[in-house]
Amino acid sequence: RFLSRIHIIKNYKDTAIKISRSLENFRNELGILQRNKTVLIKSSIINLFKLIIMYSIPFFAAKALHMDVTISQLPDFIGICSFVYMITAFVPIPGASGGSEGVYFMLFSPILGTIGTPTTMLIWRFITYYLGLIVGGLVFAVNKEINGSE
Repeated sequence: RFLSRIHIIKNYKDTAIKISRSLENFRNELGILQRNKTVLIKSSIINLFKLIIMYSIPFFAAKALHMDVTISQLPDFIGICSFVYMITAFVPIPGASGGSEGVYFMLFSPILGTIGTPTTMLIWRFITYYLGLIVGGLVFAVNKEINGSE
């Protein structure tokens, strides 16, 4: 109601209905997950592996460039990369352009140095952002169901 009074929300009733539906849908899905523990555990494990792989990209980029990193540094890379994603989540522009690169450079410079940081950053950014855009665009262009061509 406060947001409608300061003219941020134009139609309070419609917005309230949408929020109520979203919350009801969330409660229903949460109830389904709580009743089906195996699905919850499997999806949590799969998500954990996805995050570990995604956060390991700078480490493997450094390894691919024959930098002096060891497997014992992998947890450090995962932790630093998770901080990069956490910090850049607050940058309100698509892909956190500029902000993510700056944070990456600041956090990885002590480990990778002035030469290794920008080169691994190029690989990391391409894989995590641009590759998704390219693959998504190709899927969208080729998929007949999505683009409506018969």
